[in-house]
Amino acid sequence: MGHICQESPAQENAAAQFERQLVHAYLAGAGHDAQALVARNDDEARRLLADASQYAHEQSSEIHVRRRHLWAAHPELTSHLYE
Repeated sequence: MGHICQESPAQENAAAQFERQLVHAYLAGAGHDAQALVARNDDEARRLLADASQYAHEQSSEIHVRRRHLWAAHPELTSHLYE
């Protein structure tokens, strides 16, 4: 039977930091600054932030799913996690 991999607080923090970086990259690619958008109080800023957040979540989720599939296919890659 396979192991269930749960993320440690450090891994969760790293995942949150990664999503923030994705948000910033998405917004920069669209020619916007995240901090400037947060400071604004208009519909366009909220939409851009929501779009960036959705993008970051989708990318992060895809990476997480791929990692789980890799770990399931190659349990030897995760054996050190259970020692």
